[in-house]
Amino acid sequence: MNGVHAVWFALASRPPRDRSRDAGDGEDTTVKAASALARAFGRELGPEDKRIAGPAVHYGFGAVAGALYGAIGEVVPSATVAAGLPFGAALFVLVDEVAVPAAGLAAPPTPYPLATYARARRRPRR
Repeated sequence: MNGVHAVWFALASRPPRDRSRDAGDGEDTTVKAASALARAFGRELGPEDKRIAGPAVHYGFGAVAGALYGAIGEVVPSATVAAGLPFGAALFVLVDEVAVPAAGLAAPPTPYPLATYARARRRPRR
């Protein structure tokens, strides 16, 4: 994914805004979610904790979404049509467009050009 993003940005005249970093202090949405979860348990995350916790939230969410897709696919086979396009579209709208902005983890979707949606967020290399 990072390789594709590197080519994408090299070819683009200017990169689209990253809405995952527009609501707050510039931290990635997954890091913000991990920090909020840690605070709920009375803990603050340091820089090293955030470096680990952000990807943990990212992959943890992906694992839960995959399990949910499998379970829903067993009950509602039409959710798996076109390699899961209906499920993926519903997940995108419910999570990225509704839940994440409502939780204050990202800016609302309205001020973003369509080009923003044509790419996933790119994480800086460490």
